Amino acid sequence: MCSGQRSAERWSGFDGSDRAFGNGSGVLSNHNGVPMLMNSRHLPGSRRCRPHARVLIGLLAPLVAVFATGVASGKVDYNKANDYYAALATGATKGVDQFHLGPCEKRLGARDYPKAMGECNFILKIFPNHPTALALMSQICEQWKSPTCMLYDYFQNAIAINPRVADTYVILGIHLHHVQQYSKAIESYRHALQLDPNLTNAHYNLALAYLKTKQFDLANAHAQRAYALGASLPGLRNMLKEAGHWDPTAKDNNPAPAAEKSPGAAATPTLSDDAAAK
Repeated sequence: MCSGQRSAERWSGFDGSDRAFGNGSGVLSNHNGVPMLMNSRHLPGSRRCRPHARVLIGLLAPLVAVFATGVASGKVDYNKANDYYAALATGATKGVDQFHLGPCEKRLGARDYPKAMGECNFILKIFPNHPTALALMSQICEQWKSPTCMLYDYFQNAIAINPRVADTYVILGIHLHHVQQYSKAIESYRHALQLDPNLTNAHYNLALAYLKTKQFDLANAHAQRAYALGASLPGLRNMLKEAGHWDPTAKDNNPAPAAEKSPGAAATPTLSDDAAAK
């Protein structure tokens, strides 16, 4: 048996979704989030472990594809954080979406929180304001309740890379709503609407937060605006009707005009009706 065979066998027991951040796949990351092998004696060309070269190549191929996508675009430097919204138009986000976003969601669904966190952390190292990865990381931390989840650091990094993205503030607001910090959630939603006054999910979630804090007139005003913009979930309307405060004739009470409109991207999450009712 070669000296590195035990590690190679451990690698071969995982599928291609277990790749980075010390998640047991045999691949670690340096402080910049760039994958590296545990030890040079396990390289595919090593005489000690040559029979397992195909295993390593199979596991590393998705990572190579991720980096190749960014390099080909000429827009992404994987040694530093990048603005997701600036990279979106170049196609440089496709690699991490293809090889890490789905696995993160899958691991979260299976309640495998450490591996889910590793997948989304990989994305957020490269694109701190990736909206879907940020929303998934929020869910991971809320469910896992681990001290290793430094969730507010992720939000700070997302805002720092581009403070003009309204979606980031909506995702932060949803998290604050989940942890029952309603006044801060309202503040975050309102900031999102200052950036983009026609963001449907910001109005919808803000209405839910106002409803939760019994500010019924404001809840109704933002609910009317959300449905006028195309919101489809019926829960907010039903809750306002049950509270006796659904009024389509009420005067619109929008927040201050937008300072700057947010760039378009993936759909912003909406707080589910079941979660809002809790």
